[in-house]
Amino acid sequence: MASIIAAPVQFHDRCHLPVKIYYEDTDCVGIVYHSNYLKYFERGRELLLGQDQLVDLFDTSGRSFVVVNVKIAYKKAARHGDTLEVRTVPTIESSYRLEFDQSVWRKNITTKQLEESNNEPWTLIVQGMVQMVCVGKDMKICTLPDMITVDMRQIFGDLLNPKKKTMKKKLPPPKKKLLANDGWSEPKDVKIEVYYEDTDFTTVVYYANYMKFMERARSQLFGFKSLEIMKNKYNASFAVYNGELDFKSGGTIGDVLIVKTKFKIESDYRIAFEQDIYRRCNGMDERTEINLNNDQNDVLLVKGKLVLCCINDVGNLVKLPEIVLELTKS
Repeated sequence: MASIIAAPVQFHDRCHLPVKIYYEDTDCVGIVYHSNYLKYFERGRELLLGQDQLVDLFDTSGRSFVVVNVKIAYKKAARHGDTLEVRTVPTIESSYRLEFDQSVWRKNITTKQLEESNNEPWTLIVQGMVQMVCVGKDMKICTLPDMITVDMRQIFGDLLNPKKKTMKKKLPPPKKKLLANDGWSEPKDVKIEVYYEDTDFTTVVYYANYMKFMERARSQLFGFKSLEIMKNKYNASFAVYNGELDFKSGGTIGDVLIVKTKFKIESDYRIAFEQDIYRRCNGMDERTEINLNNDQNDVLLVKGKLVLCCINDVGNLVKLPEIVLELTKS
């Protein structure tokens, strides 16, 4: 996971993006929907790279940037009316790859927020790392354009150099909790069709929407009635604790996607999911794919690993309710 790196003061206007939270950003749990933070991350990257430059790059050469890996950890919940700030620090990892150290902070304004933060002006909400590559119209990887290797270096200088990787000491394996379960469930398939609203101007599915597809599959797995009982009887709702997405290829308008979901209980408080998204191909599909993954010729688009927990109405962590444990046994 990314470290919390602060951009030098002189780059504040390019590296810090204010975000105000509106109704549309939240969900029925009362907090900002988890995939929306990926949208805020993208806005922060566009501010840093320069939106006009990105538009010109696409218009003149057909090149654009795509996300290939995301790691994200959720620390606190943001709510309607909050004022957030997206902080972005770039790194040129190679002639083909960019990496962004990104975090979202809440400005503590209300008395309650200041009391909870011990009068600190900002509270860390989300921490993440995003890796991107440049692709042409054919979606094949190409070298980074001059707007990165020349123009950005003139602006940011040594800030773009790769950070020295530090080796972390290996920790002993965690003790098994009371409810720990070593086995994964059998995978369940959920079909998703891609519509205009799921795509962006590069014609492929917008990267944050894959998290929405995964959430729909999880909801189908547990059932809306069970989720309603969780909230009304146990005062518990699922919230994403952390996640990692690896992007292999892109879906587009009209595609039929298959979300394959399996899960296991990690502890009294956490449930882990492995969710892979495939495009279902048929004999009429004209696209040539070399990464066919099963007998149905489904093509792997995204590999996802997420850990969820449960929170109550005020955002405090609670144990997984009994109904979740019963569903995992069925």
